Amino acid sequence: MLISTQEDINMNQSQVMQLIRDTVLHYMNIGNSMFENKVRSIDIKFDLKGSNAGLALTNLHSNNHVIRLNAELMEKNLTQYINEVIPHEVAHIFAESNNPLKFKKVAGHGNFWKLIMKAFGIANPTRCHDMIVEQPMRKVVTKYSASCECKIHTITSHRRTKMINGTNYCCTLCNTRLKLV
Repeated sequence: MLISTQEDINMNQSQVMQLIRDTVLHYMNIGNSMFENKVRSIDIKFDLKGSNAGLALTNLHSNNHVIRLNAELMEKNLTQYINEVIPHEVAHIFAESNNPLKFKKVAGHGNFWKLIMKAFGIANPTRCHDMIVEQPMRKVVTKYSASCECKIHTITSHRRTKMINGTNYCCTLCNTRLKLV
């Protein structure tokens, strides 16, 4: 189910969501035709953050499967999501659900996963995506000071708040209680 970049232009959010669901179903149908252990459903969540494009979660006991997708990355790279990320994550679910090693954990991107990806029509499956990820601005960490008998220590705002609320900390050198400066 490959799409070209022309198809993902001018799609509204509900059309994109439907395309994602249809793509997951497409690869589920292929996987279910290959294996005895059927995958009945896969929940899709758009709550992944950071540089990860997708994440597959399987619970073999309850047969609950979830694919978490990075909505921000998907918005900018829909074609790559449809053609690579979704089959990649669905293949993880089928590899885990139909593990030929039974009591051993299947290698995440090993030969069995690659075999499933090739059955999905992905000739050269890769472990990582090559999408451009905007790095978020680093949070500025405010440092505070606390003193003991031997020196002045730098502490975080979290530790400062805990000290204000009554938690005591001791210096590891002189073993005296730290006091806020």
